[in-house]
Amino acid sequence: MLWFGKRKKRLERSRVAVLVADGVEQAQLDAAVKQLRAAGSDVFIIGVRPGKARAFRALKPSVVVPIDATLGEVHPASFHALVIPGGSVHADRLRQSPAALGFIRDFNRAKRPIAAIGHAAAVLASAGVVAARRLTGWPGIKDDIANAGGVWLDEPYVVDENLLTGRASRDAGTWSKQLVKHVGRLADVEGV
Repeated sequence: MLWFGKRKKRLERSRVAVLVADGVEQAQLDAAVKQLRAAGSDVFIIGVRPGKARAFRALKPSVVVPIDATLGEVHPASFHALVIPGGSVHADRLRQSPAALGFIRDFNRAKRPIAAIGHAAAVLASAGVVAARRLTGWPGIKDDIANAGGVWLDEPYVVDENLLTGRASRDAGTWSKQLVKHVGRLADVEGV
């Protein structure tokens, strides 16, 4: 087959917010950003505070991640999808941020795609968006999910309506490939 001109990428013209704070798990962040950019998405790193966030790799400080904008500078309606990488410290910081929890609730109310992996599923529980939903995440947060009314599954990834959740860093490759499919299936790229 001959291609004339440039081949359109699957998520071309999509805008994806990636929510980060200090302690974000670098492997999970990198997997999501790489897959989304390869599919043509414009990826924006949204922080709880301005400047930079310190990523971690297996509980050891790693790279510094530049923040594109803060939660106070953006509106959820400006994005087609939301990604929340994990990390235990990261999730704990996001759970304590009313702005982060409100941002997640706004995405969920609009039925826009939300993807979380590892400890980030606990942030979804704190935001109040997991009741009667099936999801996965780090095994250590299984009780957080159950106490919030969700059903935790021991799977590499789980899709439940607009939520895509991944279990752990070892599943980041599989989860991030599903992320592109999930955003492509649910995001109304023309709608933003």
